[in-house]
Amino acid sequence: MELLNNFLASDELEMFITGPAGSGKTTLLHKLVTRLVELNINFLVVAYTHKAKDVLIKKLPEGTPVRTLHSWLKKRPGINQKAKHISALMVNKQMGRPEPLQVLIVDEFSFVGEKDYFSIGELQDELELEGTGAKPIKVIYSGDLNQLSPVNDVQVILPHKPYWIQLTEIHRTTTTISKPLGELVEMIEGKREPHYLEPTPHFIRGVDLLTKYLEDPEEDKAMFAYTNRAVQTYNALVQGYSEPKPGDSLYSTTLKETFRLSHIETEYYGVCFTPNGPIDSTTKYNLLGFLISKEYIKFFIMDSGLVIPGIFGSYNNKVIRERLGKALVEANKKELESKHLYREYKTVNEFVSQLDFTHCATIHTSQGSEYKNVYIDSQDLAFCRDTHEQMKLLYVGMSRAKELIYLSN
Repeated sequence: MELLNNFLASDELEMFITGPAGSGKTTLLHKLVTRLVELNINFLVVAYTHKAKDVLIKKLPEGTPVRTLHSWLKKRPGINQKAKHISALMVNKQMGRPEPLQVLIVDEFSFVGEKDYFSIGELQDELELEGTGAKPIKVIYSGDLNQLSPVNDVQVILPHKPYWIQLTEIHRTTTTISKPLGELVEMIEGKREPHYLEPTPHFIRGVDLLTKYLEDPEEDKAMFAYTNRAVQTYNALVQGYSEPKPGDSLYSTTLKETFRLSHIETEYYGVCFTPNGPIDSTTKYNLLGFLISKEYIKFFIMDSGLVIPGIFGSYNNKVIRERLGKALVEANKKELESKHLYREYKTVNEFVSQLDFTHCATIHTSQGSEYKNVYIDSQDLAFCRDTHEQMKLLYVGMSRAKELIYLSN
């Protein structure tokens, strides 16, 4: 804890903790949090996703304040109505000023892109410029240098001394997973030439993923693929059918929750649950009527009573949203009237959830989660044309496992 004490007493604003999966980052965070409480420091721990936040809540001392980064920054997704390129459609809007802190702990900083990093920096600068005597927020960044970069953004956080704790030894598991994981880390870091990872008793290669997954009685398991097409295909194959039925468990990557389905309606005029709060037939701009008019949107009534406007199937969702986004972008490029296209894209983006069966997910959405047994479609990784990124994808998938890893080749 001496380094933490020195950091708090210094003029430096950033401290870093880095290490591969299983190297003890969360254990160290537990100790840091305990020390901050002892010192009566006003602090907050933030994660980038709700799933990662939930994992932290379980692992850190009871009562530790944990939120998502965007909820603290008071940012929410928005849409650039005049975008002329698909990558410029989504923007984050500042909806208020974050509450003051002495220390902010950012877990899994590889998720944090340029805009969010600069937002944190701007808050640090503002306190100095205000001349109130308040000290700028000190930030502790914890993460894995080998994780995937932020989606549609660049990774800008570069750890540096003097306040940098580098963890190198993997102790998450006593199984033989650590051997291939360690080799893969060295390949990603350029310390070894890329080579075939030999199987071990807990790192099994060349399996029929579907058969093995179905035979596995373990409930704490997950399957990962690179593409949404593969995810939807595996989910349907494991489930035994492609369309959901009453009683099925469905996971929403939009809402980050699992639900049990009661039934599905093509029209619904009561209160609906959306990523941006409830809507009904009295909501401004007739949002509900607009959603009802779109045949690709269904109303999923859950056992809990929630009604969710949604698109079922990871790939179906991707195709529909890309089609809407491209139509808006193309109209803007040609300087055509695009208000109706903007309305549809905005409404779907803000009020429609993605749903699928619970068995398989993309590797990108797996970050921050842990499972006893993990199944990875390594052949699907070939759709990622960057060899170095392929290795990072494999690493992220493998590092979700606590006991067993199964690869398709």
